[in-house]
Amino acid sequence: MDYEIILSSGVQAEIQQSFDWYEEKQPGLGERFISIIESSILVISRHTEAFAIRIHNLREYVVPKFPYLIIYEIVPEKNVIYILHVFNSYLKPEKKKSF
Repeated sequence: MDYEIILSSGVQAEIQQSFDWYEEKQPGLGERFISIIESSILVISRHTEAFAIRIHNLREYVVPKFPYLIIYEIVPEKNVIYILHVFNSYLKPEKKKSF
């Protein structure tokens, strides 16, 4: 089943903030980060239920090559995947506990 992917406004801000940080550290690294995030979202869309449910029906995808998690929710009756958070698990491990 093909799902529509919807990014929360918070996710867009989280991704932009991370992009800016990586670009400041090394030119081009922010672009690589964006590419990996886009690939990760594609994996989620193709293998929607393959990743563990952690809490409150929210699923967690571990982003390769960067210390990030993508938290998402599947709403099958709406044919939608909501991407709720993309965050750095090294900088904010306590944030994961709030899901």
